[in-house]
Amino acid sequence: MGNTRTLVIHAGTHKTASTYIQNRLAANRDTLLKNNVFLVSPDTRKVGRCYELATHIKSGKFLRIKKLLEAIPEKIDSAILSDERLTQALIQEGRIKSLVSIANRVGFHVKIVFFVRDQPDYINSLYVQEIKRFYHSMPIQKYVSRCLEKRASRFDYFEMFKELIECRSVDVQFFPFGSAWGDPFERLMQGQGWRSIDGWKPADAATLNDQIGAKGVWLARKVGRRLASLGVERRLIRGQSRFIGRYANQYGWSESRYFGLDDNMVRHIRDHYFSNNERFSRMVWNQSWQEIFPPERRAMNVFELSDLDQRRRRQEFRALVDQVVSEVLQDKPDAFPSN
Repeated sequence: MGNTRTLVIHAGTHKTASTYIQNRLAANRDTLLKNNVFLVSPDTRKVGRCYELATHIKSGKFLRIKKLLEAIPEKIDSAILSDERLTQALIQEGRIKSLVSIANRVGFHVKIVFFVRDQPDYINSLYVQEIKRFYHSMPIQKYVSRCLEKRASRFDYFEMFKELIECRSVDVQFFPFGSAWGDPFERLMQGQGWRSIDGWKPADAATLNDQIGAKGVWLARKVGRRLASLGVERRLIRGQSRFIGRYANQYGWSESRYFGLDDNMVRHIRDHYFSNNERFSRMVWNQSWQEIFPPERRAMNVFELSDLDQRRRRQEFRALVDQVVSEVLQDKPDAFPSN
């Protein structure tokens, strides 16, 4: 192709430690430069994240993408950028070809990197994220059904990525995500052949665990239901994970991570994606999905008030629901119906 420079795009997917990766990219900016690698991160919204590219791709503003790439110093061999929102942006029809064309004009060959995780873990993790941000307060059984019926663009990797895989003008690299596979940042670096003699700098502790735990999920659902019963305009508080997060941090709830799927639900999800998971896995790893993500029994971890033996402790949790609703009212009064 005649391009000697490489643009590495870490594009997610969601819930695969992207914030952690972005934090470590920013912490190791100088070390990357020693490898002649430039970190593209012009935004301040989230350290290490290139928020602009996904925004421009979604809106079709390719001239702005060209300017973004032209701002990369000419002397560098490679550039890397990260934004988990790029998964959905890049799988839009025709978007990848347009991006590759622009990158080629600026002198870059494009390589896109994704982390993917087994769907039961992914759905469980996404459920926790949406619950704590007050997107909904539905039980996880209903959430699973909705995911399987209406969200193929999130969970069916073969359907999502087949156009990218078949596009010969771009390299695509997929990493399995999970604790058994090791640190995702380290694997991202190894996958590009980038090394640090003194070791890569760590991430901030706050990026290592953003789960609110089983008790946090219980609290978020109860608060969400209370807000709905009060006629609160949920769109005005959506995305506000801090209301639940502060208590999860204060009481250490994240140490008891929520997992709401029983064995039958896990089996149902895996069966639903079995055929396309096998097709995807054979294409990208030349292995069975079952070999990459072997089925394993995992105990449910949920919380209900009945788990508490003491009446006083149950009262404390009920009072906590009132407290959070009061805090939302104080912070977002416009979301509540006028008296």
